[in-house]
Amino acid sequence: MLRTAKNTERRHCFNPVDYIVSYLYRHNPLHSNREQIHFEDIWFVAQEWATNPRPPLPLSATLTEDEAAMIIQSFYRAYRVRCWPDVAQLREWQRGFRKEVEAIIKIQRFWRSRKTNS
Repeated sequence: MLRTAKNTERRHCFNPVDYIVSYLYRHNPLHSNREQIHFEDIWFVAQEWATNPRPPLPLSATLTEDEAAMIIQSFYRAYRVRCWPDVAQLREWQRGFRKEVEAIIKIQRFWRSRKTNS
């Protein structure tokens, strides 16, 4: 049983309680017809999940190592690009422009509300 657990692809996706429940349910000597049943199809597991559904798996448990490496690399590259002086200057200009646009919109809303009240 432990060898099977060790041979799983990714250690952090392995849930030992699920494995033990599934193993004991399938290898019960009193019931010989349970070899091919999936964990979700065990009656008491389905009943428990109906009343207490499991939270979704975290992203770290669902990504492959390649996908995780690609995400980390892309975030690092984006950080390095944001540090360039030209890009930093552009981002600063965009911040100021957004503030100007927001101020114009607030003034327009104010004057529209004054006209409707008159």
